[in-house]
Amino acid sequence: MYTMAALPSNMELSDFNRMEGELPPNSEQIYMKCLDVLNSEKYILEKQKRIEEQRRAQEEYRKSLPEGTKFVQSRPDYHQHSLALIDLLNNVGYTTESFRVLIWEACSGYLEDPFILGSMLRSRGCWSSWDGCDWASFIDDCEYFLRS
Repeated sequence: MYTMAALPSNMELSDFNRMEGELPPNSEQIYMKCLDVLNSEKYILEKQKRIEEQRRAQEEYRKSLPEGTKFVQSRPDYHQHSLALIDLLNNVGYTTESFRVLIWEACSGYLEDPFILGSMLRSRGCWSSWDGCDWASFIDDCEYFLRS
């Protein structure tokens, strides 16, 4: 299981250098808007729903195993790690490094499920290169999510 002590290694920018392009001039505003989404009641409820779905799926899988078979979780708990990462990003605050980590993890990492930020990012051209990203529309998408 990952702990908060293990998470800072995820904050190494070199681990996330596949995100190409210059950081947008309003990257701090974008970062804070993303955290608003991740900390919103709406997101938390969706996250809890996904955690419960995963728990039920694991229980069903365990029931399908032959009697006496020991179930071994083959990877760290995804959702617990993602919650710890959100907490870490909240505590670290904005840096260029934390911005890159947040955006990368929202597109294809521990913040991908539920796919809320990631789908907004991808729909605005922020998947593999930031140069073509429509950041203003992404902020609008975040605000719409928070209002709805």
